[in-house]
Amino acid sequence: MSCLKPKHENCGRQKHIIILALIFLAVAGPLGWLIFKAFYDTEVPFLKSDKRAQWILYPLSFEVVMRAENYVNMTAKFEKDFEINSVPSRVVLYVRTFENFTLRINDNEVYSNLDGKANWKKLVVADISRHLKAGINKLSVQVHCRYGPPAIWAYSDGLTNNLSTDTTWLVSLSGSPPIASQTADDFSVYMQDFDSLMPLHMFARKSPMLAIFFAISAAAFLIYSKIFTSVAAECSTITRFPAFTPQTVLILLI
Repeated sequence: MSCLKPKHENCGRQKHIIILALIFLAVAGPLGWLIFKAFYDTEVPFLKSDKRAQWILYPLSFEVVMRAENYVNMTAKFEKDFEINSVPSRVVLYVRTFENFTLRINDNEVYSNLDGKANWKKLVVADISRHLKAGINKLSVQVHCRYGPPAIWAYSDGLTNNLSTDTTWLVSLSGSPPIASQTADDFSVYMQDFDSLMPLHMFARKSPMLAIFFAISAAAFLIYSKIFTSVAAECSTITRFPAFTPQTVLILLI
C-alpha cells in the first residue's frame, strides 16, 4: 500500500521553488547586468585589473576642465625603450588602454583604433616582431581619452626580458616633457572650481535606468502574483508565509 503525500505539501513545495527562483532572479539579474556593463560597455569607465601588468597614467594632479556633457579630452603618450641582442621569431604585445590608442614601434605604426569604431575594453594582441631591430628599440603608445586621464595596461610575450607597464615607463600629457609614470591606484584627480551636477539633475539623468528596473520589478511582481494565485486556487489547504507574499517579493526586486 503506497503512502501519498497530502496535496497541500506538494503545493507548498511548488510555492517555495517559485519564491527561491524569483529571489535568485532578483539578485542575479541586476548583478549580471552590472558585470556586463562594467566589462563591455564603452560608456562605463571600468578598468579590468590583471597581475601581469599595472595600469599606469600621468602622475601629477591637475585641474580637470569638463565640458557640458561631462567629458574631458586628454591625450597622453607613453614610451618605453628596451634593448635586444637579436630579433626573436615572434614577439606579441598585449594592450589595454583607457580609451583609444595608436601603437608605434620605432616610429612604425603597428595598430590604431583612434577612429573610435573598436571597443576599447577588448584586449588588443599585436605582433610587433617585424618592427623590431637588434639594439635599442622604442615603443610608444599615444592614448586619447574623453572621460579623464588616459591610462595603459600592457605586457609582452617572446622577449628575453618581457615588457610590462610599470613606473619605469615615461609619459607626457598633451605635449609636455616626458616624466616617469604612476600606477593608477596611486592617482587622484582634483576638480577645482567645478560646478558639479545637483542630485536632482543626476536623478533625471538616471531616470531611464530607474524606469527599466521598475518595469522589470513590476513584471516579476505580476508574474509571481498570477502563479501564487493559481497555486493557491489548486490547493485546498496551503500554508501561507507572510514573509513571502507578492508584496514582499516586489520589495526585494526593487
